[in-house]
Amino acid sequence: MEGQTTLPGFDDIVAESELISPEEARAISAHACENFEARILDPAQENLRPLADSYLDARARGFEWRKALYIAWARLPRDARWPQSLGELASVMGLRSDRAIRVWRTKNPGIDQLIQEEMLRRVGDRTAEVLEALADLASRPDYKSTRAMELYLRVHGIYTPEQTVRGEITGPQFYLPETEDTGLKTED
Repeated sequence: MEGQTTLPGFDDIVAESELISPEEARAISAHACENFEARILDPAQENLRPLADSYLDARARGFEWRKALYIAWARLPRDARWPQSLGELASVMGLRSDRAIRVWRTKNPGIDQLIQEEMLRRVGDRTAEVLEALADLASRPDYKSTRAMELYLRVHGIYTPEQTVRGEITGPQFYLPETEDTGLKTED
């Protein structure tokens, strides 16, 4: 398990080659939960505050600690995640692989839905700022702002770009001859 992120004292309770009983699994889970919560709720771990807040929110919604941790972790932008990979996260949870996480997601689509809702909320929280920046850029009297102007007018329903109409033409078709004759001819 070299290179994986683990919590202090955790390696002592997990032996890779041994099968464990349900009681041992519960003990491992409880120990991993205690270590994890102690780490993220430590005021000195300011960089883990977004993970902690999201984790506590998921726990308040009734998710078991491991599922709450996955939800909190997946809600964060990739560069803000601790640990960085899903395999390392599984290790922090006391799991031998990330397979269990994939099974949770398959059996409970509400997990992915909750993650998606949080991401949309986060984007929605910044909508006013984004629209303000768009308005500032679109109001510049510069040819470089043309795209911003178009987008701004489209967002507000003032401008609709040309649309191509595709369909089949039925009936006689007219064409201009290649000669200088200006009369129209029909093809049957």
